[in-house]
Amino acid sequence: MSRISPQCSRMAGAATEFCDLIDNFGGSDHGNLWVGRMTKMLPRLHVAVIALVTSGEVCNPYHLPDVDFRCELYLRLHHALQSDHTLNLVYGKSRLRQQSCDRLADDFTDMYFDLEFGLNLLKSEPAQAINVWQCSFYMHWGQHLLDAECRLNAVEAGE
Repeated sequence: MSRISPQCSRMAGAATEFCDLIDNFGGSDHGNLWVGRMTKMLPRLHVAVIALVTSGEVCNPYHLPDVDFRCELYLRLHHALQSDHTLNLVYGKSRLRQQSCDRLADDFTDMYFDLEFGLNLLKSEPAQAINVWQCSFYMHWGQHLLDAECRLNAVEAGE
């Protein structure tokens, strides 16, 4: 692997942490601990992607994930969020909880695939990984990140 910049290293670390949190959600790290970790992790991810130094390459066409795997991940996250203790404390059985679970599952699923795609490129093509992260952030997952940050901060505040 060619040498990567400190900014790329921070982005890779944040992307890895996010993907690991998603991969392990619903397991032993379920509940308040997970929501708190994700709430604190998302701003670090946001700063890391903004701090990337542009590679100067033209943005490639958007990469679509495997539809079956995307659906499977969405359903797993949605189910885990539905039973999340923290969300239940804040929202109870309200319609707002259902909507929040729907949106968070969608946000996390879309972010996961864009970040994972960049991580897979990082070993062989670091400049391309940076390009993928930046382009997909501005074209797609950046809005998901902002939405998830707002929703999780509201949960943390008990609103």
